[in-house]
Amino acid sequence: KALSDYVQRTTYLEDQLNRKPTDRNMHLEVAKLYEKGNEPDKAQKHYDMAYMLLTHPKEAERGLNALRNSTAVSHPPTR
Repeated sequence: KALSDYVQRTTYLEDQLNRKPTDRNMHLEVAKLYEKGNEPDKAQKHYDMAYMLLTHPKEAERGLNALRNSTAVSHPPTR
């Protein structure tokens, strides 16, 4: 049960971050969750992003938006 709760919560938070990648508090929340879940690399990635959003918000936001746009799923136009 604990593992499924962890997976469900991390999946939910990652989905929310895909929608709002510049939410520094959400990066901190998911980082703490990954840390508790013994996934230090994933935790560090989110701690680093939260730090970038705090110290260099415009650059971090520009980079995150570029990344999101480049990885967005595009659908062919319908006729």
